[in-house]
Amino acid sequence: MAVLAFLLVFLALLVFYLFRTSRPHRGTRRVRVVPPIRVVLENMEAATYRCKDLFDLSATGFVLQLMLWVLYTRIGKTLLVPILTKASGLDLITHLYIPEEPTYLPDVTRPSQDNSESNRNILRPLIDSRIPAAEAFRFNTIADYIQAFRSGTCSPTDVAERALRFIEQANSATPPLKGIVDSDASVVLAMAKASTERWRQGKPISFLDGVPVAVKGEFRVEPYALRGGSVFIPEVSKGVEEEGGSVEKLKKAGAIVLGVANMHEFGTGTLGSNPNKDHLHARNPYNPGHFAGGSSSGSAVCVAAGLCPLALGSDGGGSIRIPAGVCGVVGLKPTNKSLDDFGTLPVAYTVSAHGPLGASVLDCAIALDLLSNGMMGSLKGLGEAKLSGRRVGVYWKYFEHADSEVVMACKVALEQLKSLGVEVKEIVIPELEETRVAHFITLAAEIGSSLLADIDLHFNEFNLETLLLMTMSYNASGVEYINAQ
Repeated sequence: MAVLAFLLVFLALLVFYLFRTSRPHRGTRRVRVVPPIRVVLENMEAATYRCKDLFDLSATGFVLQLMLWVLYTRIGKTLLVPILTKASGLDLITHLYIPEEPTYLPDVTRPSQDNSESNRNILRPLIDSRIPAAEAFRFNTIADYIQAFRSGTCSPTDVAERALRFIEQANSATPPLKGIVDSDASVVLAMAKASTERWRQGKPISFLDGVPVAVKGEFRVEPYALRGGSVFIPEVSKGVEEEGGSVEKLKKAGAIVLGVANMHEFGTGTLGSNPNKDHLHARNPYNPGHFAGGSSSGSAVCVAAGLCPLALGSDGGGSIRIPAGVCGVVGLKPTNKSLDDFGTLPVAYTVSAHGPLGASVLDCAIALDLLSNGMMGSLKGLGEAKLSGRRVGVYWKYFEHADSEVVMACKVALEQLKSLGVEVKEIVIPELEETRVAHFITLAAEIGSSLLADIDLHFNEFNLETLLLMTMSYNASGVEYINAQ
């Protein structure tokens, strides 16, 4: 009798919940009409800081597996996912009316002038006059490789052979470094041999000729499988049959592509953790017990470990900038869609951009100029230490919403900028919490849409963390996605 009573109460609550959440509006949903952006910008003094600490869902192993199993049931999707959504604050933009058209892709004004020749004239003296760093430790940069090839100190073939030995040794260590997860020695050596011959004849074809590079697993790189950090070939990869512009340009420039760099599975996290058997976690070269940041974890590891001075990554929410910062290298997310994104997994197509991670600012500049065909604008001023006339805006409430040691390090960086002539100006950025939620919903919805078939076909092969993100993506409505834009 007690069990029957419990079931009746449960069913009554379920019917009430479903009826309540599916009923017409009738003024009960408390839709909030937000002011147009023009009004917001005119009343910046009224903006309030509302960013919250991120929701911490601590679950691992069997508990996480059980929770995911429940979340993917009908009851889980109906009852539990909305609870998680509300607990994490992701319902913030659900009941908004925004009186403006959505912007799916930013309206980018690109330079109309080809700056390739002028930029090469700017880069050449900077490469030729490389000044050794004052510290005992320094990365080998593209300029170092060029000078070594010119002087005959070593050849691209020497570089490739050493790199292949390093990859084998590093991935056999305990724990394995796992910067590179797929490499074919015969392919690498063939590229190196061709570059060595060009240098022998005194006819290198670019600044990157013979320079080793790594490419994130989100890019199609022949002859390797395109898996996006997973253990299977995703259905979404079948529409990416050829190498895209960036990988093709690197190869045509004579760069030695060492192989596929590790990544957080499908770019769904910022730690760079990837426990599946074909990848494992990319380890931070400074401390193998620490993460490298993600999702372009392997790209940052390869540069930070000294394997190569340049790597290709992608960034939809910090996936270049976070691992670059964690691993102490330079990372640049270019203006959205300023580089050809053909040849990459279309998993976060409206927010993701790919760009370089390098051993120095000069390395990233060389790469960006090459990958954009000189269409990213002039590099005039590169290498100058004076930044007078430049302004940096800081929203202090947001800036200081972090661990104290992070805040202190960033303040030191600001003081360094000020010493170079930069004016630091206090600013206010409105609607930051709404922006955070909008970003998550956009990412989750686009990745979830791209992997819809794979969730059905390869459910048990996904990392648990990825599956958790997917549950949130399938709960996002069309209204929320539009509001997020």
